[in-house]
Amino acid sequence: MIRFILIIIFLIIFFILSIPLYILEWILRKTGHAKVANKIAKVVVGNGFKFCLFVSSVKVNITGLENIPKDQAVLFVANHRGFFDIVATYPNIPTIFGYVAKKEIMKVPGLNLWMHFINCLFIDRKNMKESI
Repeated sequence: MIRFILIIIFLIIFFILSIPLYILEWILRKTGHAKVANKIAKVVVGNGFKFCLFVSSVKVNITGLENIPKDQAVLFVANHRGFFDIVATYPNIPTIFGYVAKKEIMKVPGLNLWMHFINCLFIDRKNMKESI
């Protein structure tokens, strides 16, 4: 329970302190520097997730990163038993990528911006045509 409370406190502080980064990300994307913005978002979110893993005492064992092709598209599929799939994978995959997320998460302030910045695709699970 203490770890959960520490993560909640960290997330609140993270979302408040990252407000200037929201502005920087927005400016970079509007001025045509999306690659730089993607790299900044990858570092910021990746380090935030690493801190969450550290506080939770989660140890991630990675094998096979050398098998990920660098010159073609790749699809990663997790069993998604919880939100820690995202926390464990994002900081450990070296390339810039995004996640598919349900549309309802767009209603969470702060989180929705960072998800947009890390190239998440939001789908409406109730509208199958839109989801395709």
